[in-house]
Amino acid sequence: MNANGKKLIGWNEILEGGLAPNAAVMSWSGNFEETLKAAEKVHSIVMTPTSRCYFDYTYDRTSTEKVYSFIPIPEQLDKKYTENILGVQANFWSHIDRTEPKMYRQIFQRLLALSEVAWTNEKNKDWAGFVYRLKAQMEVLQLFDIYYYAGESY
Repeated sequence: MNANGKKLIGWNEILEGGLAPNAAVMSWSGNFEETLKAAEKVHSIVMTPTSRCYFDYTYDRTSTEKVYSFIPIPEQLDKKYTENILGVQANFWSHIDRTEPKMYRQIFQRLLALSEVAWTNEKNKDWAGFVYRLKAQMEVLQLFDIYYYAGESY
């Protein structure tokens, strides 16, 4: 792949067999010890743990507040390797429910929360402020006929 100018990205199971040079890792399983080792070997990481980033799970299991509290750059990671964390990814496995209204209800509010997680410095995050902005965003979603979770999962 490298010889053809392509880069490999795979779920964190690719760590089990020895990581190819320039491979990136999708860290989903919560085994952050392996993820940290990969980041320290200068591999790119996308943080997408099931506990925070799987939006096909119910709001009871993964609330908007739980998503918002996600810290994508683990505190244990040496500062010189933080640039290897490329960002976050939300996952939705549509085999669970494929109807658009139900899928969108599963995705929105949490996608808005994860967006702020990705773009906001941890010290600037403010849950109360986010909830205030979230309510305004739900009005925007409604204007565009985008289904969203209207329950107060927060």
